[in-house]
Amino acid sequence: RPEDTDGEFISLGSPVVHRYADQWCMWFHGRSTRSTIERLPPISTGRIGLAVSDDGLNWKYQGLILSENIEDWWCFDSAHVGLGD
Repeated sequence: RPEDTDGEFISLGSPVVHRYADQWCMWFHGRSTRSTIERLPPISTGRIGLAVSDDGLNWKYQGLILSENIEDWWCFDSAHVGLGD
Protein backbone atom coordinates (compact mmCIF):
# COMPACT_ATOMS: atom_id res chain seq x y z
CA ARG A 1 0.00 0.00 0.00
CA PRO A 2 1.44 3.39 -0.92
CA GLU A 3 2.13 5.70 2.00
CA ASP A 4 1.24 9.38 2.21
CA THR A 5 -1.86 9.51 0.03
CA ASP A 6 -2.92 12.63 1.96
CA GLY A 7 -6.11 10.96 3.17
CA GLU A 8 -7.50 10.92 -0.37
CA PHE A 9 -8.82 7.37 -0.16
CA ILE A 10 -11.27 5.55 2.09
CA SER A 11 -10.25 2.21 0.58
CA LEU A 12 -7.87 0.91 -2.07
CA GLY A 13 -8.13 -2.11 -4.34
CA SER A 14 -6.87 -4.11 -7.31
CA PRO A 15 -3.24 -3.03 -7.54
CA VAL A 16 -1.59 -3.62 -10.91
CA VAL A 17 2.23 -3.59 -10.84
CA HIS A 18 4.64 -3.39 -13.78
CA ARG A 19 8.35 -2.70 -13.99
CA TYR A 20 9.59 -0.06 -16.42
CA ALA A 21 13.36 0.39 -16.79
CA ASP A 22 14.64 0.67 -13.19
CA GLN A 23 11.35 1.57 -11.51
CA TRP A 24 8.26 -0.28 -10.36
CA CYS A 25 4.87 1.35 -11.08
CA MET A 26 1.66 0.47 -9.25
CA TRP A 27 -1.76 1.65 -10.37
CA PHE A 28 -4.66 1.12 -7.98
CA HIS A 29 -8.24 2.24 -7.62
CA GLY A 30 -9.79 3.76 -4.54
CA ARG A 31 -12.89 5.44 -3.15
CA SER A 32 -12.40 9.13 -2.50
CA THR A 33 -12.89 10.66 0.93
CA ARG A 34 -14.06 13.81 -0.87
CA SER A 35 -16.63 12.31 -3.22
CA THR A 36 -19.66 14.52 -3.73
CA ILE A 37 -21.70 11.92 -5.61
CA GLU A 38 -24.46 10.75 -3.29
CA ARG A 39 -25.43 7.17 -2.47
CA LEU A 40 -22.26 5.42 -3.59
CA PRO A 41 -21.69 1.91 -2.24
CA PRO A 42 -18.63 1.48 0.01
CA ILE A 43 -16.46 -0.23 -2.59
CA SER A 44 -12.94 0.71 -3.62
CA THR A 45 -13.64 2.12 -7.09
CA GLY A 46 -13.88 5.74 -8.17
CA ARG A 47 -10.34 7.05 -8.66
CA ILE A 48 -7.14 5.63 -10.11
CA GLY A 49 -3.86 6.52 -8.44
CA LEU A 50 -0.22 5.86 -9.20
CA ALA A 51 2.65 4.94 -6.88
CA VAL A 52 6.27 4.21 -7.80
CA SER A 53 9.02 2.22 -6.10
CA ASP A 54 12.70 1.53 -6.63
CA ASP A 55 12.59 -1.82 -4.81
CA GLY A 56 8.98 -3.03 -5.12
CA LEU A 57 8.49 -2.80 -1.35
CA ASN A 58 8.47 0.90 -0.46
CA TRP A 59 5.99 2.89 -2.53
CA LYS A 60 5.71 6.64 -3.06
CA TYR A 61 2.31 7.98 -4.02
CA GLN A 62 2.49 10.14 -7.16
CA GLY A 63 -1.11 11.33 -7.37
CA LEU A 64 -4.31 10.70 -9.27
CA ILE A 65 -4.31 9.81 -12.93
CA LEU A 66 -8.10 9.46 -13.30
CA SER A 67 -10.91 10.58 -11.02
CA GLU A 68 -14.66 10.91 -11.03
CA ASN A 69 -16.21 13.64 -13.11
CA ILE A 70 -18.65 15.53 -10.90
CA GLU A 71 -19.39 18.40 -13.27
CA ASP A 72 -21.31 16.71 -16.08
CA TRP A 73 -24.69 15.01 -16.18
CA TRP A 74 -23.02 11.64 -16.81
CA CYS A 75 -20.97 11.76 -13.58
CA PHE A 76 -22.67 8.57 -12.39
CA ASP A 77 -20.81 6.73 -15.17
CA SER A 78 -17.38 7.71 -13.85
CA ALA A 79 -18.14 6.99 -10.19
CA HIS A 80 -16.96 3.37 -10.43
CA VAL A 81 -13.77 3.42 -12.48
CA GLY A 82 -11.43 0.58 -11.64
CA LEU A 83 -8.50 -1.40 -13.00
CA GLY A 84 -8.10 -4.63 -14.90
CA ASP A 85 -5.11 -6.46 -16.24
